[in-house]
Amino acid sequence: MKITRRQLRRIIQEVTAFGCNKHSLGYIDKDGKFLDISAEEYTSHDEWLLDNGMYEWEPAMNLWIKVSNANEISVPFIHTVSQVQLNGLVEMWLACKDYSRWIKNPEESYVNIYSFDLKEYEELTIPEFIEKHDTTGFAMERFFGSLA
Repeated sequence: MKITRRQLRRIIQEVTAFGCNKHSLGYIDKDGKFLDISAEEYTSHDEWLLDNGMYEWEPAMNLWIKVSNANEISVPFIHTVSQVQLNGLVEMWLACKDYSRWIKNPEESYVNIYSFDLKEYEELTIPEFIEKHDTTGFAMERFFGSLA
């Protein structure tokens, strides 16, 4: 059976350098699953939504995190990221670490966090972001333990 590159990337959930560094990397859903749209070679979040039968932003997605690239994310509320979503973000950063060198030096670079309504903005390092939202104490260990 012959499969396409898009199908293979969907199976193995392989991020791309373009998605990690430029735009349209994916989403973190309300359950913390990293939906990597760059692995499927979508050129925009809207294209992915349409292909998945979502013709507009659905109310259930109001709790999702939009990941434009590894250092630019949009959240419903700046101060409210759930533990499972934080875990999804950590997985995304780890998946992008080989394409975005700044992730391997997380204390020196910043993540830009926007609220959906663009009324709030934060600029934090990955460790600052994890410290702010981690309620278990394990996300930091997971992140730094997997950087090598």
